[in-house]
Amino acid sequence: MRRKIIALFLAIAATGLTGCGNGTDNEASTANTEQASSVQHETQAKDRKDRTGQTEQSEVGKSKIVHQKKGIGDKITTGPFDIELTDAQIMTLEPSPDFKQMFGGKDKVTAITLALKSENKSENTNSIYLNQGTITTNTKEQKQADLLLSDDVGGDYIGNIEKNGQIYFILDSPAEEINSVTFTADAPHDENFSTIGEKVTFTVNFDK
Repeated sequence: MRRKIIALFLAIAATGLTGCGNGTDNEASTANTEQASSVQHETQAKDRKDRTGQTEQSEVGKSKIVHQKKGIGDKITTGPFDIELTDAQIMTLEPSPDFKQMFGGKDKVTAITLALKSENKSENTNSIYLNQGTITTNTKEQKQADLLLSDDVGGDYIGNIEKNGQIYFILDSPAEEINSVTFTADAPHDENFSTIGEKVTFTVNFDK
């Protein structure tokens, strides 16, 4: 449940990026999360301005947006999939005492958020796992996506469907020192687990 609260907090702090966390532990928490998600999406629709430098405070902790790029619009085609990187953000998070254990006991971490759209253009069932991708940074750090925090922008696409959402990465490098990130994910495969495309790669330069 705490990871879902963290995901929702990061999503709200990233106003204007797409997606939200998935699921809860019981009916009451589900209702609360759905209500918060509804508010989040209404806010996103009204506010897409640059929020670099803005801080947020909640039970999770204190966050500050360090870098933000919206409307990136980088697109690639790999096999039957059309994939677009729409937005990216780097923020610092100082976890509150109740949530610090979720971040390895650290006083401060960096969270990178990538918002992606992915569509299977085929009528066949195909698979791609964007929410299990990896990023590397100019600070020489490499991290896999936090699967529990990230939206379900992956798995099986049963026919011509589209998935949108955010992928989260938790890093140790100071957010202020990160100005370039490269995201990679494995190539898609079909129902027979045969590779049907190329590896996915996006690079974001925050100083351009």
